[in-house]
Amino acid sequence: MSDLKETVSDLIIQYQNKYNVKPSFENLLQDCIKLRGITTTEFLATSLQEGWLLNGGQELDFSSIYNKYFGYDRIPLYEKLEGIEFSKYKTQEIINEKIFSSDGTLFEEYVWEILEGFYIDQHHISGYITNVYENNFEVTFNIKDIIHIPKSMDLEYPKIKGIIPKEKYKYFDSLTIESFKNIKFDVKILFIEKSSKTLILKPCNYEK
Repeated sequence: MSDLKETVSDLIIQYQNKYNVKPSFENLLQDCIKLRGITTTEFLATSLQEGWLLNGGQELDFSSIYNKYFGYDRIPLYEKLEGIEFSKYKTQEIINEKIFSSDGTLFEEYVWEILEGFYIDQHHISGYITNVYENNFEVTFNIKDIIHIPKSMDLEYPKIKGIIPKEKYKYFDSLTIESFKNIKFDVKILFIEKSSKTLILKPCNYEK
């Protein structure tokens, strides 16, 4: 907690030094969007909020502020557009199928390149909650469900796993694995932790 308070305090001081004005919470949010992007800011917002309050910041209508910047009330319409766009990716034929018959490294690079594209474009991907841990939910994806693989390739591909952090999405605190057994579950990618090849995920249609 002290690290969080100190980090946000440093942000406030540096912002004030740069702009000669003490930042409001929205100023910090805008600064984060400018420097780190909208998706990362949404992921960091709860920690920024907590650090703001720890440093004596005013209690605000944070939900309204987040709706203003992250557009939760418009999400269903954009998600409909994303579904239309995503259908192009799911049915797209791969011109050069040699990549699938090459060594595993080439195929792995191809898969992560596709996932990187899904992260940038914020496309939905569907998976299953396969484990519930103390701090997160594990979601498992079948590669063949989310990218095009030629039907001629009769091989077993490893499943891809990601996590939904419980602390970021309070709705999921009470869920158990039984709630989503055998049900496809839509998520978006918040981060790709490349060193461990872990997807940090956001559930679709749910706010923090």
